[in-house]
Amino acid sequence: MSSSALIMETVKKYPELEIIDAQKLYKDKFSKISEQAYYKTISRMSQSGEVKRLTKGLYYIPKKENLELDQENEESVLRYFLGPTHNKGVIVGSRMYHSRRLTARLPEGILLYSNNLTQDKRRIGPIVVRRALIRFDKPAVKMIELLEVLQNYRKIQDMNTREFLWFLQETAGYYNERTLERIVSKIPYKKSTLASLEQVLCYFGIHNSVGQYLNGISTYDSIRIEEWVGAAPPAEKI
Repeated sequence: MSSSALIMETVKKYPELEIIDAQKLYKDKFSKISEQAYYKTISRMSQSGEVKRLTKGLYYIPKKENLELDQENEESVLRYFLGPTHNKGVIVGSRMYHSRRLTARLPEGILLYSNNLTQDKRRIGPIVVRRALIRFDKPAVKMIELLEVLQNYRKIQDMNTREFLWFLQETAGYYNERTLERIVSKIPYKKSTLASLEQVLCYFGIHNSVGQYLNGISTYDSIRIEEWVGAAPPAEKI
């Protein structure tokens, strides 16, 4: 069997709408073949409609209806970067704020971190993926969600104070030193965000070592959680 036929046979075995990362496939299965010849075969398959191109280097097997990037394809992209059990990434940004009921504002686009990415950043339609080479277990996902909210809480419009306070309390409970260490080694959070994390953990009585990432003589523009608690109606206080 020729190398071109072998490439086509391998690609055609992918299920409909499953993402095909051409670069990863080449490294995993066809590195002994000329890279130029490999990509020429993929290009011919794209031109013939056997595969559809999402963006540079990413393809999928189209359904017979020849759908473009609709909601079903969008879910395939998310499944690829998040993993079937959400163990490869985490959704952040406005979609996460909305799903966590921090705001009723509808999300604009989709932002996520993933370890299933070779570049630092990739855009696919409304989806933006940023690389973070960490293990996305539950504590890591919760801590990333917390750090993202603490870094951007001033930008979240129409914040639901009650849900915000409950979110802080719930996610803070997943803190542990090792999880934070592996996150901040791969995702560059601001010092003010880490100072806010320290404030939240201390408020809820969670012993922590976040101070090691901060300069003890510096003043940071961190969250004042007491002000949020004080602004909430009495029944909503944490």
